[in-house]
Amino acid sequence: IINTVLQIIINVIDFDMNIQQAIDAPRIHHQWLPDELVYEPYGMSADTFRALEERGHKLNAKPRYMGDAQGIMIEEKTGVRLGASDPRGSGEPVGY
Repeated sequence: IINTVLQIIINVIDFDMNIQQAIDAPRIHHQWLPDELVYEPYGMSADTFRALEERGHKLNAKPRYMGDAQGIMIEEKTGVRLGASDPRGSGEPVGY
């Protein structure tokens, strides 16, 4: 959960994505045990994959492994409220 939330926040703040784009984006996960980097297969370029392997990282592709997220966002400039649901799950955004 922590990595999912962090990556979504980084995507919005640092990469200027809207909430749906941020939730849709590929994710990675690493924790101490097992000592491996889990990634979504479509989420890493071949160059990045190779560079990580050359540095000794163990990589493990796992589709649909990162959990799913739901999000809301208010665009600062327009005040528009956005709802987003992760395509990895079965949720859907609803507004009023």
